[in-house]
Amino acid sequence: MKRKGNGWKARIRMLVLLACVLFLTGIPKTMSLAAENHTPGNVTKLSVTGKSENSVSLQWSKVKNADGYIIYSIDTKTGKATNLAHMSKNSYTVKKLKLGKTYQFQVYAYNYNKGKVYKSVKGSPIVKATTAYKNPSKVKNLRITSYGDKSMILKWNKANNATGYIVKCYDSKTNKATTIKTTKNTLVQVKNLTAKKKYSFFVQSYRKVGNQTIYGSNSKTVTGTAKSINMSSVHGRYYNTKLRYNSKVTEKATGRKISLRAGTKIVAKQRKNGKVDAIWNGKEIEVEGRRLSYNSLNTSGKMYTWAQAEAFVNSKGYTSKTKYLIWVNQYSLYTYIFKGSQGEWEGVRKMKCVVGKNGRTPIKSTYTLVRKGYMYGGPIIYIAWFGQRGYGFHRRVSSLTQGAASGGCIRLGDDDLRFLDQTCPLGTKVVSY
Repeated sequence: MKRKGNGWKARIRMLVLLACVLFLTGIPKTMSLAAENHTPGNVTKLSVTGKSENSVSLQWSKVKNADGYIIYSIDTKTGKATNLAHMSKNSYTVKKLKLGKTYQFQVYAYNYNKGKVYKSVKGSPIVKATTAYKNPSKVKNLRITSYGDKSMILKWNKANNATGYIVKCYDSKTNKATTIKTTKNTLVQVKNLTAKKKYSFFVQSYRKVGNQTIYGSNSKTVTGTAKSINMSSVHGRYYNTKLRYNSKVTEKATGRKISLRAGTKIVAKQRKNGKVDAIWNGKEIEVEGRRLSYNSLNTSGKMYTWAQAEAFVNSKGYTSKTKYLIWVNQYSLYTYIFKGSQGEWEGVRKMKCVVGKNGRTPIKSTYTLVRKGYMYGGPIIYIAWFGQRGYGFHRRVSSLTQGAASGGCIRLGDDDLRFLDQTCPLGTKVVSY
């Protein structure tokens, strides 16, 4: 009986020993698996999807069960890693980089558990990227849009990535090009040309970044012959005045002082108390405005040629929200309508008009057609509105076809008013001189 009892005891001891062995060997394995489950897999692919002058865009393969990713910049010389960002998505754009510098990047996946970060065992493959210049594209559609008095207007399409343009004049005899203008605009007026002489031009785009300048290819060459257009009579509103008392005026060409008697007739170019540019006896003079008595507008009643009118409005660089432009000229007593765009306005209609007496029609270059109504038996198209009243175009209320006699509105004949009303939409720029 003693042996039998000892056998059972031996068996029990062996079972207990086996359980202890299993328990002791199983615990580390369970704990190790638990820790490994918090460690995500490795990012296997990393690629550069885009780059600019100061940024690089990255994208990488997703890792199953990863909470997010850490993006590192790797120093190309020392190999030191710098933490740039961490995020849940699998793409990122690194910004504020230096132009023309090579950078290295690497991505790790991570998990976060109970205040502790578990990174992937390995990082992604390291990728390199060099920030690069954006090359300006070639200038296209260079054209001569308008001719002035010994001048031409050049216009072209905006070039991608360009910060400016160099306008050059090409001499086919010497095979040399001369820079005549550097501009950020896509329109330029070339002045001081010789009438009847042929000129060739081309434009080169450029991009300036920091201290670096990158040049685009030259545009195609355009050729035109300069014209002589008499612009001496093309101007805005002038005034008929008389000197209030004996005065000294200054001849602008020589600076010489000229004594004039009270009552002397002078044509003033402005109406103000300070120094006024004026004309006396065919000479350009300067006189104090307070010495003048303003009587009426100085007008001609003669229309400008289309060459003169187009040269004037195109040289001013006027723009309009519509494809039409209206110019009220208070000297010629004509209203001119143009069609086109900045620098290439072409005349479509000239209309005799009555303007405000003593300068009551406002002069400004920022008016537009703002409102339409009905007055004096026909349409009225306002260029300015002040709550209950305004200035605008309406039909004539007398037999007067031209002159300076209205309270400020511009009066037109019925056919002309109807054409303006039906042709020029609201928003059309109105220039008044």
